[in-house]
Amino acid sequence: MSKTFILLVLAISFFATPLMSKDVFVKLSTGQTGHGQLRTFNQKCFVVLPKHIIEDPAQIHLMAGKNGESDATVFYQDPDLDLAILKARSADVCAGARTSYNVAALDNLLDEATDAQLRVATEDGSELRIDLRLTEVNVRTIRFRSVQLGELVAGLSGSGVAYKNRTVGLMTSYDPSTKTGTAYREDVIEQFWQRRMYAPGLCDVNCEIAVSALTKAGAPCQQSTNPISSVVETVCDHVYQLPENWPTPPYFHVILDKIQLDDPSLGLHTDTGWKVFNFALSTSPAFKAQDVYIGAMAFESLSRVEGSFQIGDKLWSIEISGGTDPASMNIRINRAKNPFQ
Repeated sequence: MSKTFILLVLAISFFATPLMSKDVFVKLSTGQTGHGQLRTFNQKCFVVLPKHIIEDPAQIHLMAGKNGESDATVFYQDPDLDLAILKARSADVCAGARTSYNVAALDNLLDEATDAQLRVATEDGSELRIDLRLTEVNVRTIRFRSVQLGELVAGLSGSGVAYKNRTVGLMTSYDPSTKTGTAYREDVIEQFWQRRMYAPGLCDVNCEIAVSALTKAGAPCQQSTNPISSVVETVCDHVYQLPENWPTPPYFHVILDKIQLDDPSLGLHTDTGWKVFNFALSTSPAFKAQDVYIGAMAFESLSRVEGSFQIGDKLWSIEISGGTDPASMNIRINRAKNPFQ
């Protein structure tokens, strides 16, 4: 789809509106363009789109209007469906996007629907809406034509089909001989998403790893002095990146507080060693970033610390064991029963 095509659609569409946060314009270095549905998973940003858009190897760029732009890579391609998942380098483009879609009422919606709208994310950050007339709905796909002749054209794959402001499908193809478009129903999209993102390969129970096997994301130290008590306190935040398939925030922080007594007038210089351990899980590697805080208060030694945290509606237990050197520690997480459910 070229810029000339975009201008053509701009000319024939009824109106343009601010881009919906769940839709994105996809542009490849080969010149190929398309559209996709933004989704989040584990604080990361992904795009579901028709597989044929990215068949030719190329650099992929996402353009999400006010949410900015990001490069992306191919994360998964379904062998049976014309569907794929991209992973965005920046999570910002996914601001406002959903992790999953509630498709419980989809059958009822499609039973009553005779019309719909195609919502097309464009390169300039706006959204075009094309009125549709539904011609067929089956267990997997929706077929449709545009109300105004000529509005539905090739190059719109990946755009969302909406009814009553609810997404009901994702366009995958256009047949110029019949002037008919086809979309996968949203429950097909949701099943595809759940099957891949919650596959057995995703860490769910007995997820365990040694800190020494993790990639370091930083180990900055900051120091402060209390002139009254002659106490020098150094705080080091050793940051490690957790595995891609863990359901936690991606960064594990080992926060170590070291206290020294230093008063030259009294001849006092005592290195007390590391005194206090605390831990955190965070979406950021920044110094002492703490989305999930795990207080250990382990003085001078560490054997085992246990805690729990909640992500969405799921409760997890965490166990950290090992010695005082962060590289000797071990992390394990497990699904836990939520007593409030």
